[in-house]
Amino acid sequence: MSFKSVFHRAAVWWQFQEAADPSVTVQTVLLNMARSGKFYPASQWVAPHQGHMSAARATAVWRNMVSPETMDMDDINLIYFGGK
Repeated sequence: MSFKSVFHRAAVWWQFQEAADPSVTVQTVLLNMARSGKFYPASQWVAPHQGHMSAARATAVWRNMVSPETMDMDDINLIYFGGK
């Protein structure tokens, strides 16, 4: 999912997979999407600026690609929210 599409895709997932439940956070939606094995972040989330890659982010994205069922909220926060 790219910077441009992440919230659109998350909103569609939320509407159809989370029954548009307003109590479900965007982090939870992104986690459920990642665990589904159908979605993974674009490389720009790993290296948003030219130069170096974040090893921790790259590891989380790799885990999302090879074993999505192991993703956790820390991975989502690291990839999409800078670890916050």
